[in-house]
Amino acid sequence: MAFSLTAADPQTIPEDGGREIVIEGTFELENPYKVHIGSNGSSVDPACYSGKPGQGSIIYPWTSGALRCYSPVLAPGGPYTVTVVNQDTAEEHQLVAEVIVVERQFWTSVYDLRKILPKFYKTGPRNIGLEPM
Repeated sequence: MAFSLTAADPQTIPEDGGREIVIEGTFELENPYKVHIGSNGSSVDPACYSGKPGQGSIIYPWTSGALRCYSPVLAPGGPYTVTVVNQDTAEEHQLVAEVIVVERQFWTSVYDLRKILPKFYKTGPRNIGLEPM
């Protein structure tokens, strides 16, 4: 049975990666897939991650209608193409111009929380001036 793609949610993601993305469509539950996001529209684009220990970028469907993965670090821009490859059959489908990557946003509430937590929590920079450029 072939698989199909209908949409990616959300369509706007931050550049720093780790954002959950749900690819909607029709999938075979037992088959492993790889999801790539980039401007080439092929399997050479950066791969998304499964979020499960030991699986790396091999992703198994969450349901027969959804594939859940996590974004890699990407350069701001787009729209980028989402490519999904069935690892058993090498079948490949694309959602062209589906995802836009935006620059990381800095929220003051994040820094306020980091300032009150102990330093050994390693929550990251405690003010915007300490962020790496």
